[in-house]
Amino acid sequence: MRLVTYSPASSSASPTPRLGVRVGHRVLDVEAGSRVDGEPLPSSLRALLREGRGASARVHALAKAAQVNAGRFSGAMLEERAIHFLPPVPDPGRFELVRMASGAPEAVSLSSHKLVGHAAQVARGPQEAQLSCKPHLVFVIGRPARKLDADAEPFDYVAGVTFLHELTGAPAMALGPELVTLDEAGDPDDLWFTCTVNGHQRLRRSASGPMGALSEVLVFLTASAPLEPGDIVAIEPADEDLVDLVVQPGDVVESSIGRVTTLRTTIVGG
Repeated sequence: MRLVTYSPASSSASPTPRLGVRVGHRVLDVEAGSRVDGEPLPSSLRALLREGRGASARVHALAKAAQVNAGRFSGAMLEERAIHFLPPVPDPGRFELVRMASGAPEAVSLSSHKLVGHAAQVARGPQEAQLSCKPHLVFVIGRPARKLDADAEPFDYVAGVTFLHELTGAPAMALGPELVTLDEAGDPDDLWFTCTVNGHQRLRRSASGPMGALSEVLVFLTASAPLEPGDIVAIEPADEDLVDLVVQPGDVVESSIGRVTTLRTTIVGG
């Protein structure tokens, strides 16, 4: 599945986030779609994950049903051009960036108040001489994780993956475009994480690096405090300094994993 948090394009300046699931090139509103076929499901990704795997399985079944009989769900279906993408999890309890550069994990807690979604325009801060971008693969926690040890299976605790554009010198960071569940992401050993600026490839690395570090990172993070559904963890590999991309107004930064999903951020004048 590919789960998005969105607001209708016609909504006010302070919209209420809604949860959707991709159905082809359209988006099915999860709560509205679930009312067509039973009891309502949550309208936020964090609330859905808290309800457990049964709720996520029902969303998957709804998406399949909408593919087969789109007319039945027409009142809950939106064209992609009719929505604004918001961060998949706008309100994580914990938002951790874990750096592996020293050989052992080092965590930095980030503020979710700076998050914007896919296709956002981000300006350089007014006092900043330059703006740089670091793209990261992000893991969204799917079930409670408390004091894990090295024998724990890390992917049992992960709902899926998304992207972060960490922007230094800007008042915002981009997260998105969607949560891709692990079954749809594919085999980590065959996945490539790429980043382009204005269509020119600036990074290509195997996704197996951050995925391979996940066990160590979860053990480290849960030693001090639990991780809960909807928390997000970005992992910066040991050689991340090689991809600190200097960008300027007019640049378009895109990060992709395989051919599954792409996060796009446009840099504008500050």
